[in-house]
Amino acid sequence: MLSKRLFSQSSLLAAMTISWSICALPGSSATTDMIEADSVAAASDSARLQERSMTLDDRRTVVSMWKQVDPDTGRLVDYYGISLDGGRTMRAVRKADYRLLIRNAQFDPLVSEPALASALTADADNELYVVQFQTQSLDAYRQAIEGVGGELGRYLANYAYIVRLDEQARQQVAELPFVRWVGAYHPYYRLDPDVLAAHFPADISADASGAAGGADGLDAGSAEVANVLGNDSKYLGDAAQDLGVFSIQVMQRGPRQKEIVARRIMDAGGRIEHLIPDGFLLRATLNLDQLAAVLHMNEVVFVNPWYPPEVDMDNARALQGVDYLENQTGFSGQGVRAEVFDTGVRATHQDFQSPPILFHGANSSDTWHGTQTTGIVFGDGTGNPSARGMLPDAEQTISASFAYLNNRYTHTEELVDPNGEFRAVFQSNSWGGGRTRIYNNESMEMDDILFLNDIVIMQSQSNAGTQDSRPQAWSKNIVSVGGFYHYDNTNLGDDRWNRGASIGPAEDGRIKPDLTNFYDSIATTSDSCDSCYTTSMGGTSGATPIVAGHIGLIHQMWHEGVFPGYGGGNTVFESRPHMSTAKAMAINTAEPYDFPPTTDMDRFVQGWGTPDLNELYDNSLNCFVVDETDVLANLDTVVYDINVLPGEPQLRITMVYTDVAGTTSSSQHRINDLTLHVWSPTGTEYWGNNGLTDGLWSVAGGSPDSYNTVENVFIENPEAGSWTVEVTADEINADSHTETGEMDADFALVVTGGTGGSGLALRFDYPNGRPDMIDPNGGTTVRVEVSSLASDPQPGTGMLYYRTDGGSYTQTAMNQVSDNVYDAVFPGFDCMATVEYFFSADSTLGETAYDPYNAPDRVYSGLVAKGVEVVYEDDFETDMGWASSYSNLTSGRWQRGIPVSGNGAPDEDYDGSGQCWLTELAYGKDVDGGPARLESPKFGVSDGDMTLNFATWHFSQYGNLDELEVELSDDNGSTWTPVTTYKHRSSWALRTINVSDYVTPSPTMRMRLLVSDNPDDSRTESGLDAFSVSTVYCDRMGLDVTPLNGGQNATLTATNATDGSKVYFAYSLEGLGYKYVNSLAVVVDLAGPQLAGTSIADNTGVAELVVSVPNKASGKTVWFQAFETGRKTSTQMHVVN
Repeated sequence: MLSKRLFSQSSLLAAMTISWSICALPGSSATTDMIEADSVAAASDSARLQERSMTLDDRRTVVSMWKQVDPDTGRLVDYYGISLDGGRTMRAVRKADYRLLIRNAQFDPLVSEPALASALTADADNELYVVQFQTQSLDAYRQAIEGVGGELGRYLANYAYIVRLDEQARQQVAELPFVRWVGAYHPYYRLDPDVLAAHFPADISADASGAAGGADGLDAGSAEVANVLGNDSKYLGDAAQDLGVFSIQVMQRGPRQKEIVARRIMDAGGRIEHLIPDGFLLRATLNLDQLAAVLHMNEVVFVNPWYPPEVDMDNARALQGVDYLENQTGFSGQGVRAEVFDTGVRATHQDFQSPPILFHGANSSDTWHGTQTTGIVFGDGTGNPSARGMLPDAEQTISASFAYLNNRYTHTEELVDPNGEFRAVFQSNSWGGGRTRIYNNESMEMDDILFLNDIVIMQSQSNAGTQDSRPQAWSKNIVSVGGFYHYDNTNLGDDRWNRGASIGPAEDGRIKPDLTNFYDSIATTSDSCDSCYTTSMGGTSGATPIVAGHIGLIHQMWHEGVFPGYGGGNTVFESRPHMSTAKAMAINTAEPYDFPPTTDMDRFVQGWGTPDLNELYDNSLNCFVVDETDVLANLDTVVYDINVLPGEPQLRITMVYTDVAGTTSSSQHRINDLTLHVWSPTGTEYWGNNGLTDGLWSVAGGSPDSYNTVENVFIENPEAGSWTVEVTADEINADSHTETGEMDADFALVVTGGTGGSGLALRFDYPNGRPDMIDPNGGTTVRVEVSSLASDPQPGTGMLYYRTDGGSYTQTAMNQVSDNVYDAVFPGFDCMATVEYFFSADSTLGETAYDPYNAPDRVYSGLVAKGVEVVYEDDFETDMGWASSYSNLTSGRWQRGIPVSGNGAPDEDYDGSGQCWLTELAYGKDVDGGPARLESPKFGVSDGDMTLNFATWHFSQYGNLDELEVELSDDNGSTWTPVTTYKHRSSWALRTINVSDYVTPSPTMRMRLLVSDNPDDSRTESGLDAFSVSTVYCDRMGLDVTPLNGGQNATLTATNATDGSKVYFAYSLEGLGYKYVNSLAVVVDLAGPQLAGTSIADNTGVAELVVSVPNKASGKTVWFQAFETGRKTSTQMHVVN
């Protein structure tokens, strides 16, 4: 079990201040029985009944829940609201939907639980649970679960996570005030529905809340599994007969859990077919007994059948703007490097010689299909101009064969390695896993790979004429490609689907495919000979590389600066947009087909249409693009003003966000929920995708789309004027913008038919920075420069807003230095208070602009203090008393010295001084077993808070399997409090810990680091450097000690002393202690203090004392402190050189 705690267990429940307005069971069903008629009559539709609320620890977040009569049904339904400003306003007010959207059983757990197959009911050893919240998830909820040792898995709609908990943690989580329900994540929920229906029928069942039908106490790793589980009463079919190969998804990324599952499968007689260190999946051949055992394992979250890869079988250039773009610009793929991933390819074909194909792995001897798809993208038409591909002048054709694919994670990483040989901007796939109608493990894996690698990947939908599609085509982040018959002519009017290509929607209602193209009669290269061609290529196998070619040209356009403000890098690869932006551009300007009855191509057949580079190029100066530059935290909104000129024929707005991998046991596969919301100049409202599943143009009104990660608003003949475009983070359930340490998300936005920018009317700059520390005596000054964005600033309107500790904001005018340049001056505040502040200014249009733009929901803050004093510092060049210890360790103990680079260790220390602490200073000696511990010497202050600053190195070969743990002790090492863990990062990272967030600061503090590789299954190396302890002070004196060298003089300097006062300088060789000096009314924090001397403070508050350091003091540790009547400095520890 993961044992990560973010605050102490004893203070966990106290971390939330709960105020229930009535006594009621939280979280009643949203589908309760009809209440009595007179009660309904007595309550207005908007009346809140049984309202209750809780205030989170940040004092700004207030969560409320209540019941309200639904005017349409007359029933009481549940609502919740979330405030981010202490309850003054509600950022989100939503009708609650407490159904758990588990694919195999959708239910409200407080109303009823489903009947389950007895063999797939959780047993006594189960540690996987579904934890459902009262509201959508918040950071505080997740942190609290981790704080009691819960291991968070995937998000599960609605408002829930799959969590691994031991029994003690399960009980603690169930008692948390924001938790609505905790129930077993039954093996029944973890299985592909077709396998479930075929072998585990519902009439062989047990209630989900009851005992596990006969499986109690089963050790899923036992060799006796088959004897215990295998009997005809529990499943249909021969229990011992192999069912085939299954794809098994574990909860944690990396090899550890997969290897545990693999060992148990082999113990039970199963056969491992595929196991790589990356990702979440392994494959195994299983019979019914073994399958049931696997589903009971606490490491396993989903299982589905696996099938081997299968392939999907001159007018496109003219009809879709490729020739137009080349005629206008000469663009034909110059500089583009990309991969066709297929079967093998005839490398000697005359169309592939300039330049020769670069192979990514071995070339397969099966070259029929791959030669044709490669030619559609890259053929240069040497022997047949009508078979000229989409990118005939590409810089590099890259070919890979799925016959030799072992690890798609590393394969994709190699494509986007900036120092590698490929440097590709897209990949085209006209093949995929066995057809399915569900989002399965292969769909999830592809979403994960795309999320990690940020490259556009095209995937054929397949050719079934139904929803049976390649599992990768159901991935959210991929570009899925459908097809239509174009009958080898340029007449769009006769184009038809004609039940050829596979279609959508996805099982959760998402729009698929994304784009479409020709399904028949495509001219391309043939593998029959080096100069052979064919005109019979078709299927989505042909449609997909056509779309891929468009994506390549979009990258070239971006690089060449066709879209102002973007591109301009040294290469197409270096210039490339994010994959979400390239996808949004292709969708935004795609040419759609009429809906039935004019054609047979509705939204779930054609997706958003066929790419149209003519439309994209012609709108390149009449567009607005956001390339994942704006970042949203939970419930944040960003606003853009788009100016539309009179006579504009279309306004097209597309928002695409890259989502983390979906939950395969759920019937909803988006994790985060970003929403597109648009208003016309006269106030007509449009929600993303509203009306677009029934026609070509958006319909006013509607509601947010909570399923798709692609949202569009398409307006025909739009009003002239300023349109308002909002993107809101309605739910952030997982971090999809990993560049920051916060839970947040980014997105791409493409608008054509209008220009504009951020809804921020003005820009605020701070040439000297913003203060994070504010003088308690007042006078802290911030220079503020206001300039134009959407409009011009109005001089003399700058305002500063501030408050302390959650009170009301005070508004004061800033001092104008010159036009639109201001000095904001803070008054005095109580010492150690937290000041929240923001700024505003008016535009010449009469608008008030704020910074941050969404203030007061988001504000800046600073601590009221005089300064920061470093009271302990160690660069590890000398031994200052750190101690290394270990348990069950075979190698990798902590050692101080110069790094030995390689094998996961750093090349050098962090601060350049030379030495640091590392887990064994020898090549190849990483952590094996453990834990290996590194404990600091004693440090601390007698009053006030303190901050620890240090640099860590932590390399874990397979990602985040092995973590570096940090613990603090405030009682000299007698007890330890877990503080945080640091995950894999192949570089030094500067860390900061505020001590009072975890323990009470004291003079007897210690810190220790722990790292393990247990089981020993990877390279794990950790390091520590540049450690210091600092404290902020208000009235406290400061102390500075020059480096101490034996046989030389040293200078002790006190600062912030009282003018003319006598300052006493003391030292100790014994450490920290307590001695009250009555005559000075001060406590000296030294053990056995000795007086070094005195000095009189000058009118600047500085007192200096020069002391002689004896030669014999070299190597000794000395503690210093200075004091005057009633005041003192912090203690400092130094080692004499």
